[in-house]
Amino acid sequence: MTLKELKKSLGLTQAELGRLVGKSGITVHNWETGVTMIDALSLRTICRMAGVSMDDIELKEAKHEHL
Repeated sequence: MTLKELKKSLGLTQAELGRLVGKSGITVHNWETGVTMIDALSLRTICRMAGVSMDDIELKEAKHEHL
């Protein structure tokens, strides 16, 4: 399950999920799209709220631009 799918299963928006872990909705969007990687503490908090294992979440690789 992806982070986006997990968020939807909880019935939350990006902004709502972000508030629950002390982040912004933009940050959650960036996690979902692979712009940035979610930090371990936020992932653990979200998984505990949802009652799922961190191992069940498929994370997108962070996109890095080469200069």
